[in-house]
Amino acid sequence: MQQRTAKEMIQFLPNYKYIAFRLRVSVQTVQNWVMWNYIGRESRMEFFELLKEFGFPNASYAEIIKLEKKLPKKETVAKC
Repeated sequence: MQQRTAKEMIQFLPNYKYIAFRLRVSVQTVQNWVMWNYIGRESRMEFFELLKEFGFPNASYAEIIKLEKKLPKKETVAKC
């Protein structure tokens, strides 16, 4: 089975504001999780419980831990 991304898990839930409210983080933090493909250590267990609550198929805490943090793609801008 292919490793799922943080974006796939987060988009399964209602919306960013709801996730932020339930996990007591900012909406910007949730957006960063999507951008970095990473769930902050202090929020992982609560995020896993939220996925289970909403019936995410085959939810696994190990899958959340194994998310590989990646750098966002930077836009290259020509210098004049």
